[in-house]
Amino acid sequence: MFSLKDLIPTILDLLPLAILLYILKFYYDYFTRSIPYPGPFPLPIIGNLHQYFYHWNDMSSWHRQLSSKYGGIFELYFGSNKYLMISDSRIVERILNTAKNNNYFVRIETEKGLDKLQKGNNGLLFNADVKSWTSIKKVFVRTIVSPNALKTAIKYIDNIFQDLEMLWDNLIDKKGQFLNDEQERSVDIDFIPWSKLIFAEFIMLLITSKQFNLLSTHYNRISNIKLNQKNSYEEFLDRLVIASDCVQYYTTVPSFIRNLPIINIHTNYLYKNLLWTRNYASNLVKERREEIERIENKEELALDFLNMLLTTNTSMNDEEVGDNIAEMISEGIDSPSNTLSFIIYYVSNDPDIEKNVLDEIEKVFDLGSNFKVTYEDLCKLEYIDAVIKEVLRVRPATATISRFSNNPDQIDNYKIPASTQLVINVIGLHMNPKYWDEPTKFNPSRFLSIVTKDPSTRNNINTQCNELKIRISRRR
Repeated sequence: MFSLKDLIPTILDLLPLAILLYILKFYYDYFTRSIPYPGPFPLPIIGNLHQYFYHWNDMSSWHRQLSSKYGGIFELYFGSNKYLMISDSRIVERILNTAKNNNYFVRIETEKGLDKLQKGNNGLLFNADVKSWTSIKKVFVRTIVSPNALKTAIKYIDNIFQDLEMLWDNLIDKKGQFLNDEQERSVDIDFIPWSKLIFAEFIMLLITSKQFNLLSTHYNRISNIKLNQKNSYEEFLDRLVIASDCVQYYTTVPSFIRNLPIINIHTNYLYKNLLWTRNYASNLVKERREEIERIENKEELALDFLNMLLTTNTSMNDEEVGDNIAEMISEGIDSPSNTLSFIIYYVSNDPDIEKNVLDEIEKVFDLGSNFKVTYEDLCKLEYIDAVIKEVLRVRPATATISRFSNNPDQIDNYKIPASTQLVINVIGLHMNPKYWDEPTKFNPSRFLSIVTKDPSTRNNINTQCNELKIRISRRR
């Protein structure tokens, strides 16, 4: 009887042959694929992952370069899995069709890592269950994007910015300095953490109707007020960022690579962090469920996302509801905070745009000491709306949008096989000279009916705004 020790030499002798056979099989499949599309040449086992991680910090520039080189549709390989990258508007229009029988309803095949993370049947981003997705979307629309919800949201954000102004005034009084001949004190700050906390506070009000005082906590920290270690909610927000990376990692990196020695250390770290955020979110849900049970008159409940989810989706357990709110918190912080930071960056770097923005604000609002922002006033901000749209064009909230083809399809001359993972190359689409005049130029006027002076090009930072130094002083 052979022992494992006796077989090791034989296994080692056969290993090079196995690797050679795998490489031959990989390239045989690659060169004989039924519908070949152009794209960077993949390597065995890793595909184009080496390029993907090399460009990790500037993904949008890489996607833009690939679109320019290979056209409206090209291939990328993550491991042995093929992805079709799309930046042709005709294909995008078909893929994002809202019809119920749309061939591309599913975002990502659940077997591509989502099954391990238990994310294929809840939430809005990756939910492959049409019935579940539709039910959650109804709650989302009612509590987040309906006209009444938007008016409530404006009140929340107005109050948050009033709190922010008070904290910044205190910061100026405490740390402000007179610069040159200026008669007012000012303080240089990094706006990015403030921006993230603005939307963290805001999204938690929408979800739970509770304020977590994150801005005041941050103020206390930078004001040299001694605080203990971060509280559990602050830790939850920090870990949500890692949890988002975990989802992207599991859906991009093939299973056998994730489980390789050494690499599996990082895999386990990401997975354990995801479990921590899941447990924390489900505990928040459990506490709210108990609060609801203690209230006799259910009409007294606030119309927030969590209450609506618990009272209209009684079949969902605490963990499933927790996954939904964790997804909303994660997506409701990073995307809008980055967009706000880029808006400030582009506006402050172009005097013409800055003047147009300030002129419109003065025209629409009564800028007294206690003026309130209303839904009706926001609808009048045509130029600022154009600025926001242009920022989202050059710095989209997401570089890609995933879809999965359930059945074979043909769009014009492009054939798309069944069970193919498609990725809409958003930045490639937004920077395509076929669809935009001078696409690299930041020009909000392209979204206005009257074309005005073109601002100069500002195109030297990434889609993720990691630091934004601004100077604050008291509002006059």
